[in-house]
Amino acid sequence: MNLTEKNRLLDKISLIILMGIFFEIFLYGVHYCFTERIDVIAEMPYIMLAFAVIFVLIAVGVFVYAKKKNRPKSKIYGYEFIGFAILCPIITYLYLPKFYGLKTNFLHSIFNYKVVMLLVFLYFAARVITACVLAYKNSNAYILKKKRAKRRA
Repeated sequence: MNLTEKNRLLDKISLIILMGIFFEIFLYGVHYCFTERIDVIAEMPYIMLAFAVIFVLIAVGVFVYAKKKNRPKSKIYGYEFIGFAILCPIITYLYLPKFYGLKTNFLHSIFNYKVVMLLVFLYFAARVITACVLAYKNSNAYILKKKRAKRRA
């Protein structure tokens, strides 16, 4: 890999890591508000719906940017924001029965905040690994290596 390819890869990895940190902080903040802040529990479903709308608007902005700049690979960030917009009401569904003392089902015991945070972390770790592998496969050194192997065969 030459220097330009390495810099492009580092930019991509840093953006993925920043997105992961943002989502992890968001999830921890939601968990804190649902468990520690008793005064905001009643408003949390509305706050989560507001976050869902904000995430959808950010996703639309990312899609428009990707379309204008002709960067189809940038759409993955829009898909991530749409996924989080869908996750916002689900998170509310997972926390509210515990707060009101209602009987929780199997989903509530599996999908507590630690599991959701772990899944988000694993997703972004897989994104970083995939970015590294794809950058290596698209690098000039790998392509030249494949061409040399074809010539020898």
